Order: sequence, then structure tokens, then C-alpha cells
Amino acid sequence: MVWRVRFAFDSWGHFYFLTAVKRQKTGPFAPIWINVAEGGPFHYPLLTHWLLSLLPEATLQKWIKAINPFFEALWLGFCMVLSFWAEVDAVVVLGAGLLYIFTPMMFSKVAIGSTSHFTTRLYSELSTGLLLLLAFLPLPASDVVLCILMAFLVAYIVLSSKFGLQVVLLVVLPAALFTPKPVLVAALIFGFIGAVAASRGSVLNVWREQGRHLLWYLGEVRKGTVPASDRNSLALFREALALSNTKEKLIQFGFVLAGRNSFTGLAIKFPVVIIVALLSWGGLEGAVAANGFTVIISVAVFVFILINSTVLIFLGEGERYLNHFAFLIILVFAEWALTGGETIWYWLAVSWGIAYWLCELVLLGLLGLNQAREDQDGTFTTLTRIAPEGSVVLCYPYHVLPPWRLLASSTLRPIFPIVGTGHGASRLKKMERYPFMNLSYLEELRRDFGLAFVIVKDSKLDHESKQQLTLAGWNAISDTKADGITIFKYSQRTDEQE
Repeated sequence: MVWRVRFAFDSWGHFYFLTAVKRQKTGPFAPIWINVAEGGPFHYPLLTHWLLSLLPEATLQKWIKAINPFFEALWLGFCMVLSFWAEVDAVVVLGAGLLYIFTPMMFSKVAIGSTSHFTTRLYSELSTGLLLLLAFLPLPASDVVLCILMAFLVAYIVLSSKFGLQVVLLVVLPAALFTPKPVLVAALIFGFIGAVAASRGSVLNVWREQGRHLLWYLGEVRKGTVPASDRNSLALFREALALSNTKEKLIQFGFVLAGRNSFTGLAIKFPVVIIVALLSWGGLEGAVAANGFTVIISVAVFVFILINSTVLIFLGEGERYLNHFAFLIILVFAEWALTGGETIWYWLAVSWGIAYWLCELVLLGLLGLNQAREDQDGTFTTLTRIAPEGSVVLCYPYHVLPPWRLLASSTLRPIFPIVGTGHGASRLKKMERYPFMNLSYLEELRRDFGLAFVIVKDSKLDHESKQQLTLAGWNAISDTKADGITIFKYSQRTDEQE
């Protein structure tokens, strides 16, 4: 099904970072130049993008959708080898591998399935998963060797992933202190020192930029302008049930249930977490569980609940903190079920995963219920054909034709203030109500920033907004209209001609 998934907004972003690192030859730690309107140098954790950029460009273009599943499969095999090395029962290890494959959270195309789209977020999950296996499995290795391996993983995580840094600080560090695990604490210290040293201090700029971004996102959450603002809201269920069309009602309710609510989403796509957490608090026994696992699962569940119950939801989807050590969770569950006489629970979990996979295969893969109604590909082809190189473009909203896609695959310069660092970026940010630019500033955008084309998602353009476009001298290009999207170009107004 991976080939049928259209690149998501964030996937285009990560693909752009990868291509920018490759084309600009900046290396893994230097900022890249983002060619948006009022663009400039931009700091981002680019280590994974740089490593992937070493692959031939032809390979990236052809196989980009298969890269994440390929590396995740290799990682799963390595996790199983590591578990064998820790002398975990072979049946348990093989069972954990099978259940991981059929755990819906690992493959679901609804919301944030790790391999659903191309994203370097996956590598944060894989590397943190390895880190915690090294820390919590009873491995026959010296503390020195484990500390060195874990320190390298910590350095990689904080140099390559913003979310990975949050997981390290909010989950791994507290778990290391509360267990306690002195070797893991030492690895964290050496890993952070190594990251600063390897990047010659440039990672500090990345972390400062991350702090600024989180503060911005907190503000947007409070204003209710981003998807996270109503995440977990019961109003989403009411809105779905209020739809008049029965088919649309069921589809929307299902997407809210599995993708927009972290609590129901976790119960549906990763129910093993709930079982393992309850068992751990009840005194779960086993070679893996007895090695401090109760602490790490307790910390992660606490973070999950805290983030999803408060304004801290700006820190990201709470379930992703659990995804970062999914194999360890599944391994503990498999150990309990397959060696404790609870085999029925294991096969129920596997059967549930297979049933969920079949549902997504039919509903999303064959029936295409999650396919966008707008012709984004056709719009991109048309726009790049008619727009001169370097033209400034506004996408309304941004997701109708991701600015990242324009940056990665064309010479057009989108207006995208969130990554702008030029002199006029602050002015643009004041005109923005993410993910929209205020159309009342059209004249200023044209005059001062060179805006040449506006790409509009028809369903987001009300009568008043359309009138603003027309009065400001913007006309739809009649022969370029794609399904659900209209391209507007500026035409000098009559009063100006006179």
C-alpha cells in the first residue's frame, strides 16, 4: 500500500531538506538556505537527511516511498538479534517480531503511522528503540561497551530529530534517573557533550530554533489555528455524527476515532500498551520486564496522559512517545503471553492487527476513502508550466500545494513565513493566520514581496475572500483549473491603467 499513499505535507518537507542538503553540500550540521520569500539560512537537525542524501539521486527519486519500510525491516531484524543475545526465549523474540509487524500503530495510514509516509521521524523512533533495548535488556556486555554504544545513539538522536530530543528529555532521562540506571545517565551526558562537540556547537542553534518553534506552536494551539488545537476534542465526534450523508458520517467518525483522538487511537492501534502498562503496575514478572521496565512504561504513559490532557499538546502527539520503544513494549507483552500461559491474548493481538490491516487495505487502498479530492499533481504541473522561474507564489492554505514541494521540485518561491529568516519575515508572520495568509494584505504582498500567483483550495475560499481577490486585481486563469483548486494571477486593475 505504500506506493498508493500520496506524499503528505511533512513528507515533502523532509524530502526538501534531503535534497537541499545534497544540492547545497552543506554537510549535516550547517544551516541550509531556504528559498522562500524573505528566506535565508535555516537551522534544523539534518544528520539523517544528510546520511540519506548520500544515496544516488536516481535511487531517492524512484524508491523514496520504500526507504522507510526497508530500514525499519533491517532495524526489526537487528532488535531481534539483540534480544537473542540477551538470551530471551526464541519463541518470545519471534513472536514479538510478528506482533510488531501487525501492530496497527506501526503501519496505519491514518494519522502518524511510521512507515506510511517518507519522514525522518522514523529514524528517531528506531534509534531510541535501540537505545532503550541496550538499557533495559539483560545483555551480556560490559557497562563500558554499553555506555559507549548508548552515547553514540544519544548523540545521533539529538543531532537528527527535534522530536527525538523531546523524547530523550521527557522520557529517557526521567526513566534513567528513577530506575536508576547510572550507565544510561552517563551515556546521556556523554551523548549530549558529543553532539555539541561533533557539530562544533552548531546544534545549539538548532535547539534554540526548536525552542522558538515550540513557543510559536504553543501560541497557535491557544489560538485554535492548527490541527493539534482540537485534537482529542469530543466536538470532532459530534461534527462527524452531525453529517447528513451516512457514508460520510461513518468515514469521518472512523478517521476521528483512529486518527484525531490520541486516547481512542492508542486503544485501537496499539492496545498492547494498555495491557502491558496495567500488567506492569500489577507486578509483571519476566527476564525483560524485571529489568526496570515498569519505570520506563510508567514515565511514558504519564507523559502521554499529561500531553493529551493539557495545553502541552503542542509537544506533539502523545502516542509517539510510546512508539519510540514499541518493540520493547511488544517484547514484554510477548514474554508475558507466550511463557505465562496466556497465549490466547497474543493471538488475539495478532488477529486484531491483521483485521485492521485488511480494513485499511480495503477502505484506503482499494476504495481510496482517504484520497484527496483536489488535484494537487495537476496543479503543480500547470503552475510550473505557466509561472516564470523564481516567481513568488502563495498557497491558500499552505497544504493545498505544499510549499515544501515547490521548493524541492521547482524554482518557484513560496510565501511561507514559518521558515523565513530574511529582513521582511517578521512582516509576513504578522499577515499570517496559519495555515493561511490574510488576503487583505494581497496588495502589500504583491507590491513589497513580488507575489505573482495565488493557488487556492476552492472549498476554503468563501464569498468574501473571493471578492477580496477580485477587487485586488487577481483573476482566475480559466484554462488551468484543476479539480478543487484554482490558480489566480494578478492583472493590473482598470483604475491603475487609467
